[in-house]
Amino acid sequence: IEVFNEEGIEKYTEDILAKIHSYPDSSADEIYLFGMSIGAVGAFNVISVIKPKVAIIASPTIFFEENRVEAKAMAWHTKEFVMSMMVHNDDVALPKLSQIIDDINKKSPSTKIIVMSGSKDMEMVKSNAQIISDSIRGSTYQLISNAGDRLADKAYLEAVLGLVESL
Repeated sequence: IEVFNEEGIEKYTEDILAKIHSYPDSSADEIYLFGMSIGAVGAFNVISVIKPKVAIIASPTIFFEENRVEAKAMAWHTKEFVMSMMVHNDDVALPKLSQIIDDINKKSPSTKIIVMSGSKDMEMVKSNAQIISDSIRGSTYQLISNAGDRLADKAYLEAVLGLVESL
């Protein structure tokens, strides 16, 4: 996502959909969608449009409107520059997690959704993952031991690959 606001997320979603539609012989019931961290926001939007067979949402971002106050405090204490820019500018419209969950429940009730987070993720990330899993009908939640918000973590990579192989 070049710019994390509504317009940037919309463009990111369009790019994902264009890539999916570039495979004309595939149908939605053959698509396994994966979104991690900020990429999970684009995955959420795509789920509502194409209704894939399976969607894996891993370590969902903290950049939701519902997290703005807590993220501001965290950015201040950690001096995290990118996080500060995202959450301190109240003109930046962050996506609303509650709206995303409502859209998925209404538009994609048949998509199997698996939500993951790593034990080393920030508490806010784990909390968002649990909220998503608890709120989307039929979804499941997995906590990956010794893993954090990076697919490069061996434990996370093994968990994702094992999950995909088991589907």
